[in-house]
Amino acid sequence: MFEKNVSAMIRQLRENSGGGSSQQFFLTQTLAEIKQELASVNMNIKTKYKNGQIPTDALKKVDSNHFLEENASDSHMRMKVDAIKQGINITLPYATSGYRPCGKKGDYLQRRCSTGFTQWCAWEKYKYANGNLASNPSNAVGCTSNHGWGIAIDVTNSGAKKFIRNNGEKYGWWWGEAPSEDWHFTYDYKRDTFLDKSKENEKISFDGCSYRSSIFRILWQQSS
Repeated sequence: MFEKNVSAMIRQLRENSGGGSSQQFFLTQTLAEIKQELASVNMNIKTKYKNGQIPTDALKKVDSNHFLEENASDSHMRMKVDAIKQGINITLPYATSGYRPCGKKGDYLQRRCSTGFTQWCAWEKYKYANGNLASNPSNAVGCTSNHGWGIAIDVTNSGAKKFIRNNGEKYGWWWGEAPSEDWHFTYDYKRDTFLDKSKENEKISFDGCSYRSSIFRILWQQSS
């Protein structure tokens, strides 16, 4: 969507130029508008991959060797640093407390989660044993957990859970997706008040144009 928007604007500029002497055209948007566009560039991971089948090189590692979607990873680390200043350490206790693979049917019933705590493992434990609430991957849609998009974390430390409940939303992390689980938090880039600042100096090139998220300037120069 973002590239289509840029391409359409470039075409419009060219059509309106009429040729002739050298001309420069500048197009600006507000920070609020560009914030959502830039975020969607990273969030399009949902259009490229299936839930729980995302390669690690398409995700971003946090300090604990867990993986998250890029914006979620950056925000998690920003929140963690601020929490440490208050003497609180936000840790992800298990290997799949961040990104969680989809897995396969039988991961718990047949393999007892020997290949890792996948979404199938979590579901089968919930349905047939004594596991916590889990999304159902057995329907036609397949795996749907936000862990499978890299935008959910599980936190067990009571101080960390309280900090995120009280402060997390400005970083984009909120509680309530699974009300019965006080340890489960979800990232929403639309709530992340720091996202535009983290992208402020980022430069992106497309079709000969350059622009920055802080001002969103598209420059096209045509010479006669």
